[in-house]
Amino acid sequence: MSIAISVSKLESFRKYLDEVKMRDKILVQQQDLIDEIMGKKIYKPAMGRGTAYHSLVEMNKDVTKLEAGYSVKIRDEEKPHFFTEEVAQPALQFRADHLHMIQEVNLHKDIQVREHTVRVRGRADVLEGMEGRDIKTSEHDLDIDFYMDSFQWRLYCWMEGLRAFHYEHFKLTLGENDQVEKVTYSHCSFAPLPFRDQEVRQLIYRFVEFAETHNLLSYLELKAA
Repeated sequence: MSIAISVSKLESFRKYLDEVKMRDKILVQQQDLIDEIMGKKIYKPAMGRGTAYHSLVEMNKDVTKLEAGYSVKIRDEEKPHFFTEEVAQPALQFRADHLHMIQEVNLHKDIQVREHTVRVRGRADVLEGMEGRDIKTSEHDLDIDFYMDSFQWRLYCWMEGLRAFHYEHFKLTLGENDQVEKVTYSHCSFAPLPFRDQEVRQLIYRFVEFAETHNLLSYLELKAA
């Protein structure tokens, strides 16, 4: 059987295995993981703000330039998000500092897990030469340890042979009416080591075992193009 597993599902699985917490709350419970594999999504308003600023960093089709700033329309939300010129400045500066970046790059790599051909796939926010970048938005300060433990960057380095991976972190500070009034930019970087390839493969093997145990392989079946 040929199946496809996204980088985001593998990272959620890693958080589930490690019982990763944020502010004393476990981020991914077993049912959360099963729901994600089955394609169920829970939308939260804070996700809209982050997605909107992410769109601004990418300057994609959802962004409209206005006289006093930028408007960003998010799917599934009636009202667009507005960012002043000052709030938008960190996003604009990032773009100015990375003029040769390639955005939204689809990647994949195949691996055999017993009788299953597994395609690991993801979409990198930014590729720049042999380095990858992921744009993160949050209402909290950059947590380097949180990103260091992540398998997201390990998976992208394994898939594409990247020599470094960077997290571009934009902290959104809210003011009145939950509007973003300030954005603070920071970043951290990681480089792959050869032994980590085995860690990546082991995570994929354990994910497949989990999907088999919970009868979820049908949700992962790779459809013919």
